Amino acid sequence: MSGGKRITELDDNQITWIWRVPWSETVAQLVEMSRRRRVPVVFDIDDLLFRPELATIEIIDGIRYMGLTEQGLRSLCERFRRTLSEADHFTTTTPTLAREALAIQSCDGHSQRLRAGAAR
Repeated sequence: MSGGKRITELDDNQITWIWRVPWSETVAQLVEMSRRRRVPVVFDIDDLLFRPELATIEIIDGIRYMGLTEQGLRSLCERFRRTLSEADHFTTTTPTLAREALAIQSCDGHSQRLRAGAAR
């Protein structure tokens, strides 16, 4: 979703899938519209960007090369966590990430993991 104007293009969607997008005003509008229409919101993330307490140079050495300060990355991670917390469901790539996300959900919200695989 490149901007708020395009949200109206989703008037007949049956699922809202948010892939690795930090919380923003546009994401808030998208989630609000989905809730009004009773459309499930799914957040997909493939790393621990939803754990702001890990955003330190001691843990993530690459911060020095990302063009961000620790506080900048921490703020970004807080926004990813907010998107995760606002979603109804989430998907991720590993059981470890799923456990981490579920732990946050048990504290922050109502989301649940969608199991990998296809329904028949």
